[in-house]
Amino acid sequence: MSGTPTKPAPRRRLKRKQYLVLVEVILNSSVDVEDETGSVRRCQGYLQNFGVTATSLRRALAMVERRIDDGAVHFDADSREIDLSVSDSNFAEACTDPDKTAVWYASPKAYVAF
Repeated sequence: MSGTPTKPAPRRRLKRKQYLVLVEVILNSSVDVEDETGSVRRCQGYLQNFGVTATSLRRALAMVERRIDDGAVHFDADSREIDLSVSDSNFAEACTDPDKTAVWYASPKAYVAF
């Protein structure tokens, strides 16, 4: 054996892609929500959309799940990879660094009663 240490093979950099992640959250505790007419309704959950840059859809889902701590997360089957060049301009503008792994957009929560 020679005394020269071997260099580890360089890690292959995985390509990052943008994803639209759609979630339904069933709240741990119901909340009262006032709508635009002033009516109050008891809600058990909410819907929310996220823009995420990650190396896979599975990783994008995991990043979103870690952000939600107020209930059980259910992912919509329509969560998918997106092409920012053909996305809504306001949504695309939210992604300021497409090479950085991050959650870069979170819509307002849309509360729902089940």
